[in-house]
Amino acid sequence: NILGKECDIYTVQTADKKTIKYSVWNGIVLKKESDQSKLNALRINLEPIFEEYLFEIPEGYVFK
Repeated sequence: NILGKECDIYTVQTADKKTIKYSVWNGIVLKKESDQSKLNALRINLEPIFEEYLFEIPEGYVFK
């Protein structure tokens, strides 16, 4: 249970035999643990607000 969310735990072994464990809720990794590092989500915003300009296509950009 991370940030009040019940997570699925996935464990992966890398080619060089290192183990990485992921705690995932709704497709979002909230925690990652390995021998070398440990990362935890500190908060989660389920209703983010994005400024409209972030979705504007840059002037001069051409789709192919």
